[in-house]
Amino acid sequence: MGQHRIAYRASFPRTGRGPAVPRPMSRFNILIAVCIGLCSLTGCASVPYISHARASTSKQQIMGARGPLSAQQSKALLSRISTEPGDAGILRRHLAIEQAVAESPLIAGNRTRLLRDGPASFRAMFRAIESATNNINLEYYIFEDVESDGKHLGDLLVAKREAGVAVNVIYDSFGSGSTPTAFFDRLKKAGVNLVAFNPVNPLDAKVSYSLNDRDHRKILIADGTIGIVGGVNLSSTYQSNPIGKSGPPKGAPLEHWRDTDLEIEGPAVAQLQALFLDHWNQQKGPPIKTSDLFPKIPPKGTAVVRVLGSTPDQPIPPYYATLLSAIRNAEKTIRISAAYFVPTEQEMEDLTGAARRRRPSPIARQKRLRVLYRRCALALFGSAGGGSENLRNPRCGPSLKDAGHRRCMVGCRFIQLRSPECHLQR
Repeated sequence: MGQHRIAYRASFPRTGRGPAVPRPMSRFNILIAVCIGLCSLTGCASVPYISHARASTSKQQIMGARGPLSAQQSKALLSRISTEPGDAGILRRHLAIEQAVAESPLIAGNRTRLLRDGPASFRAMFRAIESATNNINLEYYIFEDVESDGKHLGDLLVAKREAGVAVNVIYDSFGSGSTPTAFFDRLKKAGVNLVAFNPVNPLDAKVSYSLNDRDHRKILIADGTIGIVGGVNLSSTYQSNPIGKSGPPKGAPLEHWRDTDLEIEGPAVAQLQALFLDHWNQQKGPPIKTSDLFPKIPPKGTAVVRVLGSTPDQPIPPYYATLLSAIRNAEKTIRISAAYFVPTEQEMEDLTGAARRRRPSPIARQKRLRVLYRRCALALFGSAGGGSENLRNPRCGPSLKDAGHRRCMVGCRFIQLRSPECHLQR
């Protein structure tokens, strides 16, 4: 498993007060989307120690729509991304760390769109499903018959099956435990392939597992050309707009969850498709036709994307290492939106180190979590010059990390001790 270090502190710091939280950015100068998927495959272990020097021997690999880019093309691409003096070296070191732990390339030629909340995500998901003519693959922790603009997910999926489109679904049996059985029965009757990840009843399982292992991935792929990934579950708690933006709609759930997704069009979608197919096969899902899952996709835009697939049995979880690298190499700002803030020892060290280097590091988190460790971590962070903001309602998911206006990470990992070693990460 490699070198590990228990992630807690024996002593607590004095409290301090950080600066006011700056206003959110209106846009990103450059977007490098690192899409992380969460699913647990093994039990919890100690949090690994991530060395600063892991990237020293790693050669950067950048893929285009037609294969690997030449050294000259790669250099030009990194120079374009690094528009300010000194950025190129920092960016190369950060990307090399990703390369070392992820074993997946950077992929150029993508078009990406940030989906800022549940309604925006659901509209994009429903459009992708409606546009599909061959296959639709979904993998979600919570899988419900959600609604968007008067349309229901179940109706769309059944209609697509009737039109001859293959529909394959992986859902977490614990996360989707409240979903009516009638919904699954209707989909199954229509010909939708369903796989329950690690059934709560072990007698229903096709593979051995620990009940603690859960699938937190949120992935949708349509025809292998459009991918949507991030933190938004197919749950009714995401249907309404965040309170304070337009007010709670009539009949909306009392508690609203706000999260972020990323829509991707371009060659990087194939990496999401491969993650889904690998997980489908691991869970012994029924045979599915794979010949149409990976179409040739021409360049769609200028975004550079790396897709990371993590499991707890990896010595170094790629997303965790990538997050630490982004914090360490941030030049200007670090902004983190997360439901929980119970950081590992290294996360706390790197965030406080960044704050002491006069980099504003506001953290938006949900108010309701009352953990002594979290309060002490925030005190340490504040004494180092960082800032934080409570979001009383809606609840905020673990979806967006921005470091230095140059890198954006969209995924599902919580800032808490359990996440690096107890979930599969995307």
